[in-house]
Amino acid sequence: MSGKPVGTADLVGQPLLATEPGCAYRDLFERELTSLAPVDFMEFGTIEATKRAAAAGLGISPPPEVTVAAELAEGSLVRLRWEPPFTIRTQLAWRAGKRLPAHARLFVAQARRLVAEEA
Repeated sequence: MSGKPVGTADLVGQPLLATEPGCAYRDLFERELTSLAPVDFMEFGTIEATKRAAAAGLGISPPPEVTVAAELAEGSLVRLRWEPPFTIRTQLAWRAGKRLPAHARLFVAQARRLVAEEA
């Protein structure tokens, strides 16, 4: 983490970057900020585009940590010391008895690995 702790009020008035509305983490972030003041986001169609905009210095963004791990490690992005007052939960589901294709099995295996690492 970089710098001093940041409160939600410190984020209001900053240039904000996010994916389009409807993304759970963006919606929760926006709800938290708009409880203090109206905010505007520069919107991007993908997390990758949002990350690149943040790396270019266009603003701050609330991406899922797993999507920015490499950029944080290499230093092209820095983590603000802001603790979100919400939690995001993700679930995976598929039809019982259905054999998943190889790419889906790989995705599930990677998701399980990441969850185990976090625990």
